[in-house]
Amino acid sequence: AKYGEVDATDEMPIGATITDAQVISFPKGGTDSLLHVRLTINDASNTARYYRFNLFDTWQKVSINPDTNDTTILDGAEGIKITDVTGISDTLRENYWTLFFTNRNFVGGKGTIDFWSPVAGSDNYSQLTLYLDLHTVSDNLYNYYRTLQLQRDANTVNSSEPVYVFSNITGGYGVFGGFDITRAQFNIK
Repeated sequence: AKYGEVDATDEMPIGATITDAQVISFPKGGTDSLLHVRLTINDASNTARYYRFNLFDTWQKVSINPDTNDTTILDGAEGIKITDVTGISDTLRENYWTLFFTNRNFVGGKGTIDFWSPVAGSDNYSQLTLYLDLHTVSDNLYNYYRTLQLQRDANTVNSSEPVYVFSNITGGYGVFGGFDITRAQFNIK
């Protein structure tokens, strides 16, 4: 069976540089405490650039049954929802797990952004590593996610106007896009 042919082009963006990444606070105990992360990005581009940012962690919990002295080790990973941000004004969220933004608020090619997220305290883990991923995304990929979120938002308010999702595919649907990832890693515990 022949399914047809599609055509698409996109440019691979040049990645921004994370010049500083700090965990300002990571709560030790309790639940639903706020993680505070500060990220400084250097982007010397004179044109509009687009980014995707997300946080996740990997962890290990060890528990010992006091009756049997058996040890249980659990390993896991989870995404961290971004609930608040300062330093940028033109954000687009994908279900709070991922944040899209541009370099519009950067001064002299540098932007400092603060993120806050609810997390369980580090006392809940025997090992804990936090990862910050900064994707520099192409214009096409940004426009796809922007219009996809607009369509999702319109569907939740019973809008009668259709919102078309951006596509750069000729002869088909979807998006062909490029991105570059820069990662910062913090061993919390």
